[in-house]
Amino acid sequence: MASTVMMAPNPNRSMAIDRVLVVGRSEDGSTLRVLSIDGLQSSEWAKKEFTRYFVGNATWNLVALVALVVGAAASFLWQWWAFVPALVVAGWAGFRGKSSGGGAATRILADHPWALERFIRDGLVWETPANKVVSA
Repeated sequence: MASTVMMAPNPNRSMAIDRVLVVGRSEDGSTLRVLSIDGLQSSEWAKKEFTRYFVGNATWNLVALVALVVGAAASFLWQWWAFVPALVVAGWAGFRGKSSGGGAATRILADHPWALERFIRDGLVWETPANKVVSA
């Protein structure tokens, strides 16, 4: 089923680019059905229903926040340049948090196949031409 994080225009957000998982394709392969990872991570219903899948995301976001706070405090209390490594660590942790969403979406679909119907109802799944979906 879904495994690779891709990028595709989201018709529900004025064709803004979203990170997506391919969850189906047409018989001729010209159309793909995609699930928005960005939309899934911001969906309150999904966060409540599938809390355990988003723990990694929340943990990395917390690491990024702590790194920024510690870096800012260290640059005032210790050396002025201490914020630079803090920014690097926070950027890396933020990237890890964002990229953990693809794994969460894959595990949700594998463990709860019924969730796909709810995602379709909520507008998190749509069909798009295959040539509009690119690797992330």
